[in-house]
Amino acid sequence: MINIGTVMEIYENEVLVMTSDVELIYLKKSPKMFLGQQVCFSESDIVKPGVRKLKYVLASGIAAIFMVALIAVHLIQNISISPQNISYAFIDMDINPSIGFFIDDKNIVQEVSPLNSDAENLTKDLSLEHLHVTEAVKQVIDKSKETGILNENENSVIMISGSLNPENSDYNVKKDNLELKLNQLLTSLADIDNTLADKSYTIKIVQVEPEMKKQAMENGLSSGRQLILEKAQSEGIDLTLEDAKSDSISFLIRKVGLDEQPTDKGPLDLPMESIVSIEPTGVVEPTPAPVSPNIEPTATKTPAASMGIEPVASKTPASSSSVEPTASKSPAASMSREPAPSKTPIAPESMKPSITPKSPVASHDAIKIQYYDSTPNGNDIIQINSVFKLINTGNTTINLKDVTFRYYYTIDSESPQFLDYWAQEGESSLTYRFVKMSKPTEKADYYLEVGFLGGQLNPGKETVVVTWFNKEDWSIYNQKNDYSYNLSSFYTYHDWKYVTGYICGELKWGIEPGN
Repeated sequence: MINIGTVMEIYENEVLVMTSDVELIYLKKSPKMFLGQQVCFSESDIVKPGVRKLKYVLASGIAAIFMVALIAVHLIQNISISPQNISYAFIDMDINPSIGFFIDDKNIVQEVSPLNSDAENLTKDLSLEHLHVTEAVKQVIDKSKETGILNENENSVIMISGSLNPENSDYNVKKDNLELKLNQLLTSLADIDNTLADKSYTIKIVQVEPEMKKQAMENGLSSGRQLILEKAQSEGIDLTLEDAKSDSISFLIRKVGLDEQPTDKGPLDLPMESIVSIEPTGVVEPTPAPVSPNIEPTATKTPAASMGIEPVASKTPASSSSVEPTASKSPAASMSREPAPSKTPIAPESMKPSITPKSPVASHDAIKIQYYDSTPNGNDIIQINSVFKLINTGNTTINLKDVTFRYYYTIDSESPQFLDYWAQEGESSLTYRFVKMSKPTEKADYYLEVGFLGGQLNPGKETVVVTWFNKEDWSIYNQKNDYSYNLSSFYTYHDWKYVTGYICGELKWGIEPGN
């Protein structure tokens, strides 16, 4: 029989070892033994006790002190490097098993936490720690198919929820960067829907605030189930804590109405959440919008038309900061004939005049921007469709002509760009420009800047702008490497600091690339 112990004392010919049963024994000394070493030994290695009672008592006292010190060091190390502290975020996964993942800043799983008995049974044969969380999620999905949890004859739902960890040492100083990292991770998790074959399920992505995750842990729930419970409570839906624990996630989602695809609705009445239902539909082809030559389009679009139907053709490219686009471009014409002659090249950022006039800004002027992307798939798309909600969070009325906001992206291939839009203030109320950045970053070498020609926004009020743009040659964009892109906000408004807002040219909302 092999035993294990820790070396507590070293003598001339023997060592004192404490076993895992806290028994002190003497072993024959070997040349490479050292204090604190864990050694394996058999009965033949044990030195039979002689007349050494005093030595044994002294050694026992020393060993006990040493053992206490070792335990203290071990506890301190465990506290400082526990997954709860090094993890920057938590990812919870609900099928019917509910599983929690603690992930580090490289999105590697540091600890797996089964949240119910179904999860314990599902994960006992899986080695998910030290995997990228995307791979861990895929393995759970494969195992769920294998065990029949995901049934081909049922339209199952997988809910994946993410939240930042406020105990992480970087949370207070780098929260904005961590939010972006988490959002990009949720985007990649949503994309699993597009990479797995024979899919008989829908993935819903949910991002919640740390306070909701904390409450979920106290209730023994995933953060997704906690969100459902709080939504039910806020809307007077009969749902108990036990129901939230035991009912299937598909049933719970239907019960509180999260299975309904929102279109032009605002956010759910829950704290800081973002929901996306990913159902791949492929690339959406633009619909031609025939317009008489040199005549400004006059038809007023509705937000639903802009957000819920196929993208329409875009207007002429912006070549200056304040010129309203005029003629529309027909996609059919662009794709069936030779490309149109190149328009005036976009000037570099340093040569462009600013849209916004410079004037003093009152310190109590404040705005925030909510955003979602209305493109079905961020990979290889030919038209970028975005919805922006500008909110006056200050206590004074804002002149909209003083306001601009910017959407940052990578152009991927140089070509003149065309934009069309709908605005709550009216289509004649906007001005815009495409700007090639003089200091590009990995995720942004262009930005679309939108401004207003007039109007006012009272405290607490909001206005909505919908934009869709494409390149003259209809070449593709890859949004997933774009700074301002946020797939996790698909069809649901979300405060988004990676679209920046300005009043009289002064940054009032968001984080510019590189900062």
